[in-house]
Amino acid sequence: MRRLLIVLLLVSAAAAAAHGAGEFVAEGVSLGSTVIRFTPTTIDTVFQGTIIFAGNLWLEAQSCSFTASGVSHGEGKTDSMTLVTDLWILFEATGKLDDGRPANARGGIAVHGDQVDFVTMSLGSGPGTFFAIIDLPDETLWIAGTLESTASGKPVAPDDPTTMQVDGGGSFDLKGDVIAQDGDLIGVLPWDVEIWPSKLHEELLTLLTGVEEGPGEESAESP
Repeated sequence: MRRLLIVLLLVSAAAAAAHGAGEFVAEGVSLGSTVIRFTPTTIDTVFQGTIIFAGNLWLEAQSCSFTASGVSHGEGKTDSMTLVTDLWILFEATGKLDDGRPANARGGIAVHGDQVDFVTMSLGSGPGTFFAIIDLPDETLWIAGTLESTASGKPVAPDDPTTMQVDGGGSFDLKGDVIAQDGDLIGVLPWDVEIWPSKLHEELLTLLTGVEEGPGEESAESP
């Protein structure tokens, strides 16, 4: 894991030359604990941990590197028969650009995979999408894109004896574009809102907008 974190902080100069303005490339590592519950038809998971990002932003033909660290949590659902898995993660991280200016990130990740193995605790790999808001000293960026992920862990004694608990983590390779901040935020999110657990997606919208629903209000994804 130490080697992974060292590799995470290295940014390729060759890759920087290949990108234009308004693009984002980063690697991330999330470490934490996953609680697993088995039902007759699904395997449900809840994850809580930390996250580290490092990468490059290309803005107006200029490149700047950044690192950020913070917290992450989410949920997952696996079909008991096919082992097809959907995973949803929220993250919030604080960091710096290479010149020392602050760069903070918040957003969500959705992963779809079919290589889960609960015997070896290889928790799968697969493609996904992400959306992030990055707050810089003089501007705020909306970024949407795709990712590739892997995850694994090892069983530990569970806090709840009716569950299984795994400590481990995942890694992410993210590529995205800075997008225009036009129209409704929910309209630019790179996933089908209906697939997300509703409460988790409401929490994501609160994280992104800073606005919580009041009593009697309907969520953004409600019909």
